[in-house]
Amino acid sequence: MINQDLTQPANHNKKSLIQPIELNKHKVCQHQNKIYFSTRQISPKKSANQKIQKLHKKIFKKQVKQKMQIHIRKYFQKQYFKMIKSMYIFLRNSTKKLKHEYQLKIKASENKQYKKQQTREFQSKYLQKAIKIKYNQKYLKVF
Repeated sequence: MINQDLTQPANHNKKSLIQPIELNKHKVCQHQNKIYFSTRQISPKKSANQKIQKLHKKIFKKQVKQKMQIHIRKYFQKQYFKMIKSMYIFLRNSTKKLKHEYQLKIKASENKQYKKQQTREFQSKYLQKAIKIKYNQKYLKVF
């Protein structure tokens, strides 16, 4: 023990059970009775088909939303243009303002009623389409 070489570890000559093992770049000694590793909890694996179906549903929903938003925007732009156009013509002629004030009020009220009817019809159409889409979505095949 006194004449031991300083360059080698103390347990080198004895060939003891204590030997470092490299596991995941962490040095662990074998002499320990139990070695505990913190395992990451992994969710159960989903099949590739399920993942594709989920992605397809997400993409499909986004496309439907975008299309509906575009249609709604176009529709309301047309409706507002009709309203604004009729009001603008009356306001432009400032000399005949008193005569046309009454007509303007009537036009505005007619436009409001017309707009309400159109929105109701429009909403019912798109609700029916949305129901059809949901029904068909259940039976879509993903490739």
